[in-house]
Amino acid sequence: MNISTVLSLAFSFASVGILIVMTLLSLFLFGYFVIYRKWMKGQKKLSGRRVAWWCVFFCYCFIVLSATLFMRYPKAKNDQVYPLFYSYYESLILGDMGSWRNILYNYAMFMPLGFLLPLGWKKMQSSRWILFTGFLCSLLIECTQLLTRRGMFEADDLLGNTLGALLGFGLFLLLRKLIKSVQKKSSPVGKTSRSKTKIIAFP
Repeated sequence: MNISTVLSLAFSFASVGILIVMTLLSLFLFGYFVIYRKWMKGQKKLSGRRVAWWCVFFCYCFIVLSATLFMRYPKAKNDQVYPLFYSYYESLILGDMGSWRNILYNYAMFMPLGFLLPLGWKKMQSSRWILFTGFLCSLLIECTQLLTRRGMFEADDLLGNTLGALLGFGLFLLLRKLIKSVQKKSSPVGKTSRSKTKIIAFP
């Protein structure tokens, strides 16, 4: 599968995901403003940044699940389990370019996960939590592919997805460091710590 096909599929999944997100968001806003605020007289305020984060995160999850499960059809022979470094062996020894692309896709697919989780949840601003979450999500996808015969269980996918999540977390840390550096230069001492937290993670 070449890069143009992957981008085309990602765009199609993103379009459907955005449509679903907009529908769910409309229902949520109706429930919040009409039912909760007007009828039930609720006082809890709605965070626009939190809503935006959930919309982006849901759309990302939909794209990943579509690429790994929804777009695939069960096949009788999709019950194989490939050992660790099998795709690396094919890439280095056999010179299989398709294996190289799959390796890169596995890294890239979970990088947004490692970036979005700490951006939305302060608890996730830890490499241990990102490592555990990335591995667990990848394991669930691989097991589901194997059980439903919509793909093969590949240990290299677990490795690539988990490391991809850590790379995404590294990008988050880099962005946080850059923001802190900018705020330190532009904000008075004493007011920096309070403002930087709001930019880095949602309350």
